[in-house]
Amino acid sequence: AISDKAKAGQQLFAANCTLCHNIDGPDDPALSASRLTGFFSGGDITPVPAPNLTDLRTRQTLGAGITDLTEDNLHSWIRNPEDFKPGNYMSERAVLYQNGPASLTDDEIDSLIGYLLDLR
Repeated sequence: AISDKAKAGQQLFAANCTLCHNIDGPDDPALSASRLTGFFSGGDITPVPAPNLTDLRTRQTLGAGITDLTEDNLHSWIRNPEDFKPGNYMSERAVLYQNGPASLTDDEIDSLIGYLLDLR
C-alpha cells in the first residue's frame, strides 16, 4: 500500500512532471491530461523525452550518472537541477523552474521523493 506521503507525491508528480516523465503501472497519471492542463494554461505542450521513472528506486545514479542516487541528492536535484547538470531540459522546460529553483516546499519535494522511491 502506498503511504499518505507518497500519495501526496503522486499528485505532485501528476501535476508537475508528467509532461515529460512517465511511469508505467496501475497508478500512472494520464500523460494526455497533463498536456491538456498545459495547453489550457498557455504552456508548451510539446513533450520532451525524459527518463521513465518507474524503477528509479533500483538505480544507483542520478542525472545520467553524474551523482549517486540518494534521497539528499534527489532532493537537491528536484530543488534545482541546474546545480547538478547545467543546461538540462528540466530546468529549461518545466513550469516548476520558471523563476529558478523549484516552486515546491521541502515537504512537497520529500513527498515527491517518497512517491518516486515507493514505485513498484
